[in-house]
Amino acid sequence: MAEIGRLDIKVYTNQMRIASPIILTDQVVTNGAGVARLYLTLNGLAGGEPMFRNVYTWTTDVEALTPATTRTSSSGVNYIEATVTTLTFSGVILLGIPLLGSVTNTPATGVTVKFTVLGD
Repeated sequence: MAEIGRLDIKVYTNQMRIASPIILTDQVVTNGAGVARLYLTLNGLAGGEPMFRNVYTWTTDVEALTPATTRTSSSGVNYIEATVTTLTFSGVILLGIPLLGSVTNTPATGVTVKFTVLGD
């Protein structure tokens, strides 16, 4: 049987080659607090076995928004936990409409955040 789709990727950080790079892409929906949490584990669950020893970089992107959510903002606050098993994106909010001089911002629930993670 022929090998299909073999890809030889060379990845470097600080001029040093990463011997066994892992690239993870996934998406998570924000919860009631406007937070999307990606578990960097083999089974995708909070208590799972870590997928990475080291995480070198990651990016996040909020999905294309529908007209109902076009007044959405994301602060892009990201952090990864010391155990290298959880990546959190917080700060997705619905921008409030001024009423009587006040503006109320509320967390955006159900917005998809796309993640790309590079590590080994």
